[in-house]
Amino acid sequence: MHKTLRLAFAAAALLGFVAGAQAQQKEILNVSYDVARDVFKDYNPRFITAYKAKTGEELIVKQSHGGSSKQVRAVADGLEADVV
Repeated sequence: MHKTLRLAFAAAALLGFVAGAQAQQKEILNVSYDVARDVFKDYNPRFITAYKAKTGEELIVKQSHGGSSKQVRAVADGLEADVV
């Protein structure tokens, strides 16, 4: 019984740790034109480092690059972009 109880507490603690780690990882979507692809390719790693230094949280930057009309249409149609 005691071994089962200890195992249950250990599992609960591990689940709490994993959930806490996931809660601290954020994700943003950068939607921009093709011409900005190289700018953000160089900028994003520096932004991620600065963000972690300031907040202590991990950040994932996803990117969507395309022609201006395509990107504008995607956002207008409901694409939830964090950076446009």
